[in-house]
Amino acid sequence: MKTSRYQSYAALGNIIEWYDFTLYVAFIPIFSQLYFSQVDPATGIIIGYAVFAISYLARPIGSYFFGKMGDKLGRKATLLLTIGLMTLTMLSIGYLPTATHWGNSAAILLILLRLIQGIAAGGEVTGTFVYMLESCTKEKRGFFGALTWSFVSIGILLGSLTIMLVQSMLSPMHFMLEGWRLCYFIGVALGFLFFFIRLSMPESIDYSQLKKRQNEQVKQKASMQQIIMLIGLMATPASLFYFTFFYLPQYTQQYSNTNWPYIHILVAIVQLLGIGMMLFFGQLSDKYKSYPILLTSSILSLILPFGLLFVMNDNAHYFMIFCVFVLFTLLTMSYQGPLPSLMIKCTHIETRYFTTAMGFNIGFAIFGGLAPLISQLLIIQTGSLLSPAVYLLICSLITLATLFYYRNTIKNNEK
Repeated sequence: MKTSRYQSYAALGNIIEWYDFTLYVAFIPIFSQLYFSQVDPATGIIIGYAVFAISYLARPIGSYFFGKMGDKLGRKATLLLTIGLMTLTMLSIGYLPTATHWGNSAAILLILLRLIQGIAAGGEVTGTFVYMLESCTKEKRGFFGALTWSFVSIGILLGSLTIMLVQSMLSPMHFMLEGWRLCYFIGVALGFLFFFIRLSMPESIDYSQLKKRQNEQVKQKASMQQIIMLIGLMATPASLFYFTFFYLPQYTQQYSNTNWPYIHILVAIVQLLGIGMMLFFGQLSDKYKSYPILLTSSILSLILPFGLLFVMNDNAHYFMIFCVFVLFTLLTMSYQGPLPSLMIKCTHIETRYFTTAMGFNIGFAIFGGLAPLISQLLIIQTGSLLSPAVYLLICSLITLATLFYYRNTIKNNEK
């Protein structure tokens, strides 16, 4: 019982990380007016997505630093540092003056704070995976890995619900001027609460055992092959995840004439459904292994997005839009559910934090962090609303190639 409670404590940081990312993406139209007002609105939106991508490209920096720290000083100490840094960054953004008061310096500081947030996030989610799965039985790693991801969904859900709540209490003008800051301050309060809860965690079971016998073993070095394999495996889930939850709402608003409050309700509903889907596929991987599930998901990701985007037109009904979101979520969760346990199985415990952090975050930075920006640019350049599906297809091909090339390695580690 205590172990399960401590595992939940570790996963709390995922809520803060993805709560913050949800706020930023939702507030890109606001930030484009408050911090990038020197350019036209369309360019401001592009800059907003570019800042999002830049912060994601900073995650590998955090992966390197916090990955080394997690393997040398321990999982707990590293997770305390990441959640503390993320919380302080949110506090700074909440108080950040706009371009009206500080001019271009305000925009530069916003970009800098997003970079710091990205660096901190580079050691958070994979550190949680490592801690959770090193503290559970090997037979349940698929389920507990999916449970870790579910806290990511809770963070996105909480962010969406917070925006809806604060918007309902304020006029559009007041929300744009000050209401968005209240959303950040709510996140700061949660961040400090979760930090103090994490203080009571013990070290992960596997890492504690490693430290006891470390003098008797030859130290392992981080494997570049393992990192490359993980980067390739991230292409499908990263692109799908960021397209579905961070770009598709904006896409729907822009091209399906769906009002703003409805979008956040929709995201909240599919996030709840997604948690159940993810736990199902995670548990399924404990029984049937991860490889066949990931292979099937990647194959479906080649074609299905074209059909789903085809129905996202100006005349699409709310129910049809809801079905599109549900199917994109199902596709995403079918891959994400089994993924964390596979990462742990395919890495050495001595370098596990570093290897998983680098592979995961480089993959998500390249294929996920750039997904909203590339999707928007593809539509602008081609004029086709189906063009983002081409990007998803390319990412799926990369993952399929990785699965085939490393199939023996993956299958042997899953035995």
